[in-house]
Amino acid sequence: MSAIETNLIPLRALNQVTYCPRLYYLQYVDAVMPINEHVEGGLFDHRRIDDPELAHKTRKEGEVSKSRGIHLGSETLGLSGVLDLIEEKNGESYPVETKHGSAPRDDDGQPTVWDNDAVQLCGQALLLEEVFGSPVQRGFLFYAGSRERVEVRFTDALRAKARAAIDECRRLSAQDTPPDPLPAELRHRCFGCSLAPVCLPEETLYQFGLPQAAEETFAPPTALTRVLPRPTKELSCMYRNRAATSANAANIW
Repeated sequence: MSAIETNLIPLRALNQVTYCPRLYYLQYVDAVMPINEHVEGGLFDHRRIDDPELAHKTRKEGEVSKSRGIHLGSETLGLSGVLDLIEEKNGESYPVETKHGSAPRDDDGQPTVWDNDAVQLCGQALLLEEVFGSPVQRGFLFYAGSRERVEVRFTDALRAKARAAIDECRRLSAQDTPPDPLPAELRHRCFGCSLAPVCLPEETLYQFGLPQAAEETFAPPTALTRVLPRPTKELSCMYRNRAATSANAANIW
């Protein structure tokens, strides 16, 4: 892989930086990538997509030609990545991305898409247009949790968001320290995040609110939301037992 290729922003990073800039920094700049059940679930949902036997192969399914695991990169965009699936039907090509969770709902109860997922999919469309030289007007997100496929139109506004996400990745990558945790109104995004035990958003914001050493009293900052559960007596015992088991195994081996 050339030096130029290693400087390209990964497609998946557009999702992370749109969801949480601090998540992007910890994962792509500090290279911290813990695994939890949500990450494992996503890997399971991509098992067919990531199958090397299917990568870079086109199969005809009815009227649709499907190509899986296609790697694309563009120095002009500063972007690269592997597209889950490219479909071609009636002369139109478009990306299809698989996501682990369920599709959100609009006010009418109809399935829609998460904004960060749409930005990532739009990044795929920009790559397709750059490489193949033809416009891509739409794509699809398949939410494995609810088994729903939702169309995404690549509007000018969405394209602007995707390009802004690329710029934000570059800006954050040049920083020496990660950005602050998400504000209180977005703290719900921390629940289930595999990086929450590393990011420690509520603890970090609490430290930001501490006074100078000369002060004797202070009021703890408000609007902190605990995103990691408090350990119970039973949970603490389980951790101690697990640690003892691990120590015993280390001694045996």
